[in-house]
Amino acid sequence: MARVGPILNGDVRKVVFDVNADVGLYVDVKDTWDDDETKGAGANLRKANPDNECEIGSPLVGKVEDVVKVGTVAKQGSRIAVVCAMKMEVVVKAPFDLKIKEVCAEVGTNVEEGSLVLVVDRA
Repeated sequence: MARVGPILNGDVRKVVFDVNADVGLYVDVKDTWDDDETKGAGANLRKANPDNECEIGSPLVGKVEDVVKVGTVAKQGSRIAVVCAMKMEVVVKAPFDLKIKEVCAEVGTNVEEGSLVLVVDRA
């Protein structure tokens, strides 16, 4: 499995697989999760603009486990957030020297792939 997409059309998620040389095979799966707190994880968060290097998005669907504070200065490659899903922990690293301008997804926030986690300025 490569990734799980956001809920679309009320209760369907696109699950993407990479099988052998076939990249991007997918299947639509009905989401039957019945917990109001986590259903539609990240649905109320706006997406990071991929054309704006100062908007840092979540690399996967999961829960924010750690995130730096506003005003933190980080060097390129340093840890600025951690997103966890199914016992897998993904470290989000600073793509360049930066200063945190806004935290959009606090610790404990459920996020989708691409949900805006941080807004930064170049340092």
